[in-house]
Amino acid sequence: MELDIQTTEEHELRKENRHLMETVSALREKMESLQFAEKQKIQTAVAEVNIEVEQLKETVSALRERLEGLQMEKQSAVQRAVSSANDEILQLKNAIGALRDQIAATKIRHASEKQKTKLEHMNEIKQLHETVQGLRDEMEVRNGKGKK
Repeated sequence: MELDIQTTEEHELRKENRHLMETVSALREKMESLQFAEKQKIQTAVAEVNIEVEQLKETVSALRERLEGLQMEKQSAVQRAVSSANDEILQLKNAIGALRDQIAATKIRHASEKQKTKLEHMNEIKQLHETVQGLRDEMEVRNGKGKK
């Protein structure tokens, strides 16, 4: 009987051992399955992050190109404004020069007309003096002849 008990115990121990080994094997498989699933999740997440990074790089590149385009448009607008202002300044300088020339010509013409008018007045005054003198002489001749 002792042998039967020992055999039964051995049998129970072997059975328990087999059961434990199956449990270990099942747990190992479950662990490997979980590790594989976790690696898959990590790879999927990394792939998604890489896609998002690429999209962000493309967005940054597009925004950089747009910013550079806007800066070039701004520079072009500034250059056009400066050019337009320079053209306007040149036109105003030319207009000022023409007006100065006109003023100088008007002053010269006015001075010439003033000189001419002054000369005419002097000639007229001279003629009037001569006329007055002639009339005085004539009056003296008449008055002088009449007294004798």
